[in-house]
Amino acid sequence: MHLAITSAGFERLGRELVKRGADILLMDNDGNCPLSLFLLQEEEDWLLDEFESSGKEMKLLAFGSSEKKLRYISYFILTGQSTKARELIGSGHIKISASDATELMNSCRGNFESMTDPVDTFELLSSLGAELEI
Repeated sequence: MHLAITSAGFERLGRELVKRGADILLMDNDGNCPLSLFLLQEEEDWLLDEFESSGKEMKLLAFGSSEKKLRYISYFILTGQSTKARELIGSGHIKISASDATELMNSCRGNFESMTDPVDTFELLSSLGAELEI
């Protein structure tokens, strides 16, 4: 499933899998999930569009576990997509503690230069109470 959702040329199949309930946060043996692999490709946003338009994102936000919601937003933060992360936090469905923000900040260390919006991501995490451990 991971390959079908994230590989170039498999968009149609990937969309159908998401519509039918494929879990884009399901981890494989290497600790990767379709969402994380997809976000690292920096290509079109069809996976996110399909996840949102199918109602799967709203279902996750409304009924998902705190752990799954945190994992979902973490992928946006770790790839530096702070606009989407702010949107999710602003929805009121996802709460990030200062300790979670600190953990995410430290996970970003050394990766800020490859992020979509590193400054805003740093500022977002700081505003959530993150402390950069030295």
